[in-house]
Amino acid sequence: MLAISLTLAEIYLPKIRVIRDAGAGSVGAIYAADSAIEWCIYINRGYPALAQPVMSNGASYTLTPADCAPVPLNNTAVGTFRGISRSLQVITE
Repeated sequence: MLAISLTLAEIYLPKIRVIRDAGAGSVGAIYAADSAIEWCIYINRGYPALAQPVMSNGASYTLTPADCAPVPLNNTAVGTFRGISRSLQVITE
């Protein structure tokens, strides 16, 4: 019984660690993408100029297209954190 328990622990514990680590990277990536999209919406509405968001946790994002041109807004933000990428898109007419 002890041998079975130890064998199962050896098989599943590394998988649990991978899932935990991927979750943290996923959340950081989605926050980076969300920050970029929120910045685009803010700029697009004509509010006072505001610098692009800078992530203090090492996350990064890429906006496509890079500027947040006036209406219609059609931007995609890809956030990356710890090798995990998540994307968000905003489209207005």
